[in-house]
Amino acid sequence: MGVALDYIIYMTYDLHGQWDYGNKWTSPGCPNGNCLRSHVNLTDAINSLSMIAKAGVASNKVVVGVTSYGRSFKMAQAGRTGPKCLFTGSFGQSNAAKGEYTDTAGYISNAEIDSIISKGVSQQYTVEDSNIIMYGDGTEWVAYMA
Repeated sequence: MGVALDYIIYMTYDLHGQWDYGNKWTSPGCPNGNCLRSHVNLTDAINSLSMIAKAGVASNKVVVGVTSYGRSFKMAQAGRTGPKCLFTGSFGQSNAAKGEYTDTAGYISNAEIDSIISKGVSQQYTVEDSNIIMYGDGTEWVAYMA
């Protein structure tokens, strides 16, 4: 494939999202597809890029896309962490709080993330090379690339 193409654009984001809801195949151990998973994951990105290289695609033909936003979810239970945490909503409907600037549920800009963090109203942690914040009443969850 690398011989026939001038370049390949590889998105290192949107690996998971609200669209996972109801899909038992999206994530091992999550039969309903509504487990909180980050849309960015450094380990997954590196492993995928390794497979592209092993397939013989020259690295100068791969353009790596990065994100400037986070995916947000409304948690089913406040303050939980771990692989069994669930989000609410449905396949096409996020119950997450809308961003101050984006005015969109399920999507929050880096500027909005920075604002939340600067106000000191969030809990921050890292899971599988992804940055996470929880804020509001402990049910707003955002995964982002820092």
